[in-house]
Amino acid sequence: MPGDYWPVSLPMPLKALETFGDRLGVAFQIVDDILDIEGDEAVVGKTLHTDLIHGKMTLPLIDYASGLSTDSARRAFHDFSEAPTAASTPLSLTFAGPASSIAPREKSNPY
Repeated sequence: MPGDYWPVSLPMPLKALETFGDRLGVAFQIVDDILDIEGDEAVVGKTLHTDLIHGKMTLPLIDYASGLSTDSARRAFHDFSEAPTAASTPLSLTFAGPASSIAPREKSNPY
């Protein structure tokens, strides 16, 4: 029975653990998405660029796309996202690297 193992006053700590776990999971996913673009296969230990090849829109790619300043760059990114291939990534044409586009932003409290 749950009552045998947990004190009755545990809902608040459980909610805090749930929130922590959710945020840790999001942080892990963002790092994984950045490593998929920027990583070294020998260091990361997995095949890279799979999100790009499969057209998966990840937060780093969305951030990158939001900063495209020319119509031709936005069109190339859109075309790539509609029909991605390893050989035709617009990132190789117009992008120096995702880490350089993910600039620190002012911290704000979302709560």
